[in-house]
Amino acid sequence: MQLFQFVLQLELEVITKIGVITMEFFQSRMGQQFYTKDVPRIANALDTLAHELKRSNDINEGKHLKRIADELVNVEPAMARLIMEYIK
Repeated sequence: MQLFQFVLQLELEVITKIGVITMEFFQSRMGQQFYTKDVPRIANALDTLAHELKRSNDINEGKHLKRIADELVNVEPAMARLIMEYIK
């Protein structure tokens, strides 16, 4: 890590001495593409993942509640019916 910092400092000194104009990432062509195309695609992918995860959780919750209702049907039929209504 110290070597990396040393090399970075050395590069900055060389750039300063030879008068190279530096550009911030957001000002570069790659930066513009990143912020205008890549970031929205990443955000959409995260939205899709969140939606699918919620859908998967809902499906699993329904399966677990069905199993519980099946176990309760002989002991607490009213509760079992209530759970089955909730699942629908």
